Amino acid sequence: MRFRLRSLLVSISLSLLALHAEEPEYRMPPEALAALVDAPRTPAVSLSPDKTTLLILEHHGLPSIEELSRPELRLAGLRIDPRNNGQSRKTLFKKPALLNIATGDQRGVAGLAADARLADARWSADGKHFAFTVSHPDRLELWIADVASASAAPVAGLSLSGVADASPCAWESDRSSLVCRAVPAGRGAEPARPEAPIGPEIQETTGEKAAARTYQDLLKTAYDEDLFEHYVGAQVVRVDVSGKVSPVGKADLITRAEPSPDGRYLLVEALHRPFSRLVQVGDFGRRVEIWDRDGKKVAELADREPAEQTPIGRDAVPVGPRKHDWRGDADATVYWLEALDGGAPLQPADKRDVVRTLTPLSRERPRTWSRSAIALTTSPGRLTASASSRRDGGARGASGCGCCRSTAAQSSCSTSQARIATATRDRW
Repeated sequence: MRFRLRSLLVSISLSLLALHAEEPEYRMPPEALAALVDAPRTPAVSLSPDKTTLLILEHHGLPSIEELSRPELRLAGLRIDPRNNGQSRKTLFKKPALLNIATGDQRGVAGLAADARLADARWSADGKHFAFTVSHPDRLELWIADVASASAAPVAGLSLSGVADASPCAWESDRSSLVCRAVPAGRGAEPARPEAPIGPEIQETTGEKAAARTYQDLLKTAYDEDLFEHYVGAQVVRVDVSGKVSPVGKADLITRAEPSPDGRYLLVEALHRPFSRLVQVGDFGRRVEIWDRDGKKVAELADREPAEQTPIGRDAVPVGPRKHDWRGDADATVYWLEALDGGAPLQPADKRDVVRTLTPLSRERPRTWSRSAIALTTSPGRLTASASSRRDGGARGASGCGCCRSTAAQSSCSTSQARIATATRDRW
């Protein structure tokens, strides 16, 4: 009996060893479940500015195991693919098609591989072209499509910098060129990780009380800072529809370059050291400047240190100028917001925000849009006023509605916005 039991135990042990010796593999679920997960999503669409053509983009689907296994850098809240200098987690599309609104005819865009990974599609102002990025394993390309021929082609020799949240390219008002952020020429290899630290990591305190939030993926070491600087660095370039690329200004830690509506200036945001180890990239120190078309600085709008003392609370904002953008109803007038309540939404205050405007090369001081007890929301190309405090909707109001957060109140909110915008228009 003991011999049989011992033989049985030996057999079981050998079977387990053989099982563990086999290389484990991923297994596919039942076909019905796989079909449910892989079911195509509703396509994304974008209407051309002239309202004659609808761009249709299919979603690329779930990433493969190979894609999920690619290296990823997590630096200051950014998720970076170090191989192609883009974002490692980004919604991608494929198989662009053009639908003629009048006739209903649909044409696929020629020139692209069937599995091309598209993002950041943007129309030119006249609707004759649209630009988009294509992600490759080792680079991020800019492609320009011609609507008349329904064909697209890459811009040769250009590798985009797509690390920052803002789209890497923006059309200029001449409708035939774009301003893009590119990987600087001669950037060199990634900084080598030191084999041993050269000294201790030191963090100092000012002794002042300040709110402390919890964030993911903060910078922790000097090597993290070097990596961040390496991958965020960008060169502004101008690209025309023929594929000609011209550098604009000097390379820097540029996260945004937006042309003015008249095409004469660029609104440029660039990060600078010291980098914070308490907040993410959105609250890093930065300069906001206006450049001319050749990259020469015309005006400096802000030079902000890291916003490490932003109050705790919903809709809390840093003190000082923020959210710079061009006014859509003027040739070249920039606007920005400044908190009047210390950025603290829970602190009682009669007025929450002030909006200021400035025209480059003018000798006027920044003008105040309004000091009345209203807040403002921003949407592409325009400002919208609302009869509320920032805390109740404000600059971060849901669905672009500053005086409400519920869907039921949208209609009354729109009425208030229109009324107040009309009443204060002469204060620009």
